[in-house]
Amino acid sequence: MKRRSGYYGQSLVEYALLIGLVALVVIVVIGTVGLGVQRIYGLIAGVLGARHDSSGGTHQVIITRAECSVVQTGTLGAGQTGIWIEGTASDPLENISGSTDSGGIGSVSAYGGGFVFNPLISSTTANPLICPKAIVIQSTSGGIAIAPLQVVVYPP
Repeated sequence: MKRRSGYYGQSLVEYALLIGLVALVVIVVIGTVGLGVQRIYGLIAGVLGARHDSSGGTHQVIITRAECSVVQTGTLGAGQTGIWIEGTASDPLENISGSTDSGGIGSVSAYGGGFVFNPLISSTTANPLICPKAIVIQSTSGGIAIAPLQVVVYPP
């Protein structure tokens, strides 16, 4: 019998490197997909009326006010419909985003020691029927806050 010299165990090292690379890719994909799945389940829960804040642990996200504002004639911003979300978060604001069940993801802004998420839905229509039903504020670290939106018509 002939023995090959110098190549003993080489395929084992190659398999180990290949498995390590596959594991790294899987971890990155699950991390990316995981936030999307978390957002979808949060929106479904919010539409059904659930409310949740990530108030325990190191990644806190809390919604303190969640409304869809319908501004009718005679006031500043008349004829507009928009969202006004206030809250607090322990993570940096650049890692926080908001999304609604009617689509779209946007960033939050600093406001009064916390954050605000206030996208304009329509600048020409004051209609409560176009208001989304739920809001999800989410951190890239996994913290999440869910709330149904209350429709508020101005002036009352």
